[in-house]
Amino acid sequence: AFGPIVGFFTGLVGNGIGDQLSGWGALTSWNWSIANGLVGLIAGLAPMYLARWTEGSLRDRAIGGAVAGVIAVIIGFLFVFTDNILQGLDIGTILSTLYIPVVIGDLIGTIILVPILVYAWEPVKAQLGR
Repeated sequence: AFGPIVGFFTGLVGNGIGDQLSGWGALTSWNWSIANGLVGLIAGLAPMYLARWTEGSLRDRAIGGAVAGVIAVIIGFLFVFTDNILQGLDIGTILSTLYIPVVIGDLIGTIILVPILVYAWEPVKAQLGR
């Protein structure tokens, strides 16, 4: 809704704050923060590549947002494979215990929440004249 820079910042800082609040430490898993930032960045780029869905009806924008979120999650979290170098984990372990569970969880949330948020944001956006 607010572009790739805001998306990257929100993912990066939001994950760092979440890690800090949960006791992990803000920079302990810095590569996961970058992965979350990349998800926001890719989703923020969606209007440039999914113009058919982002410029159409409210239903089309909700679907386009969900599609952009799905693509962003799948691609953005590929960055967690840096745990291969950082922690010495093998690719199979990263794939089966880190990447796939996180991606599945985020995809479920994305498919459900993004359309709801699009339907909630559009009337507010119209009132603000954006």
